[in-house]
Amino acid sequence: SIPQIAAIVESEHLFPLLRGRNVGAFSAQPDPTYRILLPQRGMHGDPELAVTAPHTYRFLGQFRSELEQRSSYKRFQKGRPYWSLWSTGSYTFSPYKVVWREMLGQQFAAAYVGPYSDPFLGERIVVPDHKLYFVALDGEDEAAYLAGLLNAPIVARAITAYAAQLSLGVSVVEYLNVPGFDPTNEHQQRMARLARDITVRNTPATAHEQGEMDHLAMLLFGLRSA
Repeated sequence: SIPQIAAIVESEHLFPLLRGRNVGAFSAQPDPTYRILLPQRGMHGDPELAVTAPHTYRFLGQFRSELEQRSSYKRFQKGRPYWSLWSTGSYTFSPYKVVWREMLGQQFAAAYVGPYSDPFLGERIVVPDHKLYFVALDGEDEAAYLAGLLNAPIVARAITAYAAQLSLGVSVVEYLNVPGFDPTNEHQQRMARLARDITVRNTPATAHEQGEMDHLAMLLFGLRSA
């Protein structure tokens, strides 16, 4: 029942959108059709939007009644600008993110995504939709390391096994004692290189790579000696 309206908006508030359907193991591709309009950089909408982005303000004004009826707005952001989006903060605009789907498929899978060269917007950070969970990170090495560790078959199977009893959201990192990133750790650096290579070539990990990720994961979790 919401009309489709074509209008000019300020491009600074448009971002590539990453949807759950476009995320798999070591693969996270922004949607080729859609962008997300996100006129805030913190937890609430910019109250000065009418001045700083008048085109965006006028566009959103056409949907005021629908925006004010959102349950998240009425519950968490009453009194804030009606264009405010919940679950949005500085983490949303982190340059790198390790992402996984809210709904589990056959097996847990994670990927990392960094700045993206959008054909219309240029280089932008990628914003995940509400069907994705993510860890916000500043650098590619740490993001690749975490994606590699979570995708190691022994770790992915463990997450899949307990996901039926627990929320798949933040429990992925809450219930795993993930070793913090240390750029001088040779095992973590090897895991990061593996994840980066698989991500760049955009093909599934080979059996040899999966075996190496398992070996590194066991070393990092202290289950095997070097």
